[in-house]
Amino acid sequence: MNHLIPGLIAAVLAVGIIITLTISAVIRINHMDRNKIHEVRELYRKRNRV
Repeated sequence: MNHLIPGLIAAVLAVGIIITLTISAVIRINHMDRNKIHEVRELYRKRNRV
């Protein structure tokens, strides 16, 4: 059983790192999408003015 404990710890750490990376990636994508939506809205406003 003692041999499995380090493997379990490593697996838990790996899973935690993967989850944190995916969450940070999703947050970055959401921020990018919001910025793009904002830019698109501004472009539409400019087109409507012209």
